[in-house]
Amino acid sequence: MSSARARAIDALVDNIAHARDHALALMDAVRALGGDADAHDGAERIKRLMRDGEKLAAQRDALRADAFDARVTRILDDIDAMEEGETTSVGARGKVGGKRGAGQARADALDDVVSAYDDASVLTVTCVRLSDDAPLDVVVTARAPGVFEARWNVQDSGSVNVSATHGESTVAHDAFTDRAKEYASVIKANGRDEVDITRELLAWFAERSDVFTAPDALNGGRVLAADATRSNALIPSRLLPGR
Repeated sequence: MSSARARAIDALVDNIAHARDHALALMDAVRALGGDADAHDGAERIKRLMRDGEKLAAQRDALRADAFDARVTRILDDIDAMEEGETTSVGARGKVGGKRGAGQARADALDDVVSAYDDASVLTVTCVRLSDDAPLDVVVTARAPGVFEARWNVQDSGSVNVSATHGESTVAHDAFTDRAKEYASVIKANGRDEVDITRELLAWFAERSDVFTAPDALNGGRVLAADATRSNALIPSRLLPGR
């Protein structure tokens, strides 16, 4: 394990410990409301603790992403070095480095990225190669079981589409597709290549695996909100335009 990844995991463990202490303090504050403590002061203390708890949760999620991302970053660094002929060591997943075609090297990197996400994240990720002659002519499918299925061609990230896992599409899944297309367009505009776009899309979908159930702090703790662009249909508020 690299030192960077070890530090990220240590930071995550520390953050979880702080979150536990924070939860205990919140419980004490709630219990105090039933005693002789001034009710207004107690309520204000609870509000402050809840705001602090949201910050801790956000920090924890970021640290968890950093710890996981370190593995994928190392894989991509190894592949980049192989493309440039800087190493002849055995690379990710046992592949031998050295001078190779850039297309095949990126295809190997894609395999490793998909494997890493399938092994370590909330998503089930698979790829299907459409052509033996074009190593990156690949369709990636990322599933959050029981929640959604996202699919796109690696060479055309704008083709990304999100549906329910049983194949049907709801208004909410249509909004999900729109947000995914917007995000893919932003990544591509920043000059990312096919593998990096897929990697960032996978991270984006993993972060939204709970989008249909998790309360949204920016929507008063509610999950759903009316989408004015869809006749005020209720969708997860994290999928509203501009989010």
